[in-house]
Amino acid sequence: MLKYCLSTGRVTTDKVEYIKDLISVNLLLRKSSIPYWSGGSDNLITTLRSEEVSSAVNNVLSDIIEYITTIEPGMSISISSISFDYNIIHIEIYINGKLEFYDISS
Repeated sequence: MLKYCLSTGRVTTDKVEYIKDLISVNLLLRKSSIPYWSGGSDNLITTLRSEEVSSAVNNVLSDIIEYITTIEPGMSISISSISFDYNIIHIEIYINGKLEFYDISS
């Protein structure tokens, strides 16, 4: 049985848990690729910018998913939705048919 080391230092044999961790870490590492994303208390993502931000988040996620599916070819990963709430980006991703939730904040 293959063991995976998570970013928390914990070890798991659950491949989905490992994939969730990879996505979380990569989203944090690539946060600077999202335009207008500087954090704070103001609502930085206005209606005018939401399409551009959504496109950037989608591109970042697509790159992450492409990478993960090359190292774990049996995994089914797809983006369900991307939404915004002040300085939080809410992301829903299906991993092997199970809906997982991610929030990126400053």
